Amino acid sequence: MKCFVDGYNVLFSQDELRRILDTEGLDAARKRLLTGVAAHATLHSFTVMVVFDGSPEVVGVAREEIVQGVRCIYSTGQGKADRRILLLLDAEPQPGDCLVVTSDREVRMGARHRGAKVQAADPFWREATLRPAADKPGSRDGRLNKNEVDDWMRYFGFDSDEDA
Repeated sequence: MKCFVDGYNVLFSQDELRRILDTEGLDAARKRLLTGVAAHATLHSFTVMVVFDGSPEVVGVAREEIVQGVRCIYSTGQGKADRRILLLLDAEPQPGDCLVVTSDREVRMGARHRGAKVQAADPFWREATLRPAADKPGSRDGRLNKNEVDDWMRYFGFDSDEDA
């Protein structure tokens, strides 16, 4: 499935990303966004394009680039990302197999009109930033220790010392 993300729409709608923007700048906030998007894309086998309004504002960065396996497109001019997303959908042979991530009403309506699936920024970002328990700091390899096994065995009415 192809996924088109309205980059600044997601970035400016999320508290975490706005804090990074305020403290570390636009480039750092964009990098965090792309890290989350890349992880989400890998988990769901998406091909992702993140479309940003304007220039990357970083010296030496092209209008299109691949960052962490995510294709980034920088559209020139105000509101051009919205138009570019819809043009990209128009070029798709099967827009019904595409997902557009935005909370922008006009883009959502345009994407739906073209047959694409739509997801708002908030639920997308929540999914993109969820980490399996084994990936969380301080966690193990995901296996239960003996005490945890004993707790579950008691919960299901078994004595953990009994032979199975």
